[in-house]
Amino acid sequence: MSIAELSNLITALWTQNIFSVELGVWMTSILLLLLGITLRGWVSRLILGRLASLAARTQNTFDDEIVECLKRPVELLVLVAAVYFSMSLIPLNTESKLIVNKVINSVFLYAIFRAFLELIDPLLRLTHVLNGRLDLALTDWLKRITRIIVMILGGSAIFEIWGVPVGSIIAGLGLAGAAIALGAQELFKNLISGLMIIAERRFDVGDWIKVDGIVEGTVEWIGFRSSRIQRFDLGPVYVPNSHLADNSMTNFSKRDHRRISMTIGLEYSSSIVALENIRDRTREWIIAHPKIESPNQISTFVNIDSFQDSSIGLMIYCFTTTTNWGEWLAIKEELIFALKRIVAESGSDFAFPTRSLYIKDPDQAPVLMTNTAQTPKDPVS
Repeated sequence: MSIAELSNLITALWTQNIFSVELGVWMTSILLLLLGITLRGWVSRLILGRLASLAARTQNTFDDEIVECLKRPVELLVLVAAVYFSMSLIPLNTESKLIVNKVINSVFLYAIFRAFLELIDPLLRLTHVLNGRLDLALTDWLKRITRIIVMILGGSAIFEIWGVPVGSIIAGLGLAGAAIALGAQELFKNLISGLMIIAERRFDVGDWIKVDGIVEGTVEWIGFRSSRIQRFDLGPVYVPNSHLADNSMTNFSKRDHRRISMTIGLEYSSSIVALENIRDRTREWIIAHPKIESPNQISTFVNIDSFQDSSIGLMIYCFTTTTNWGEWLAIKEELIFALKRIVAESGSDFAFPTRSLYIKDPDQAPVLMTNTAQTPKDPVS
């Protein structure tokens, strides 16, 4: 076959009509589309590479995160451009061209709103850095709400492209929402309670809280409807936000100090001198301890407090400078050891419960039998 014949054959094939469109136009359109699919990553890196080099010159990481978030949306926009140029080569009728344009515009809007969704995280992190009062729980809520708003706006914009009456849909949803709200009062109550908890800063993620009659543990997560509290046995408890908002709650993590309160039972046979010595030396030990707050800063008491059933009560009331439970237990242990030593050196002892039993014999005088407990009374119980 001669070159002229081969050229005529290729020309005939290239101009062959398929669905009223020349084969050459189909091939060119497909090649453009494949080229866009193949090169979208390279074009994205080319565009974002320049932005990344500019972002690398700054000291903060915020602009670097923005460039990283734009990677997928830019790739999608490159693909949309390839589809647009590919379809523009094909002569379509008015109706088909309208549908294709709607599809391309819809994908374009999706890419734009996808970029907004990707930018929510770095923007909120920047807000958290600039405003230290914006805690993690509030940031998490804002992220969820912002995502929902962006998705609603994006969906509405795409519906408008296809001629779907968004206003009518919203009106219909409003009527349906009113009916649903009547049966979902608890859901909205929990939602509002969650907002109140965050607004009032009752607790944050990681805080140790105790809700009277409900739960005690560490806050792991604050959700729209409920919050997850991990008990000290590592069991998770999902508590409706309304329970956390309506019940009395103690947030132990917000404390600046931790209290030590105990009453020590001393023997009735202890002399006044011994009791005064125990009281004074105990007070001096507490004041001298570096991790127990000074009486000038917070209420501290060491006093002979009461006559108990089997002992004279020595009340000890003070606060540690740490709120850590392990450190608090160690300081309390030191205090107990010091009390044991001070009481022994003062010539006294700890009292324990004693019971007297009188047995009366008609022929003899009453006999007194004394029964004493074998285990001394726990001074910290």
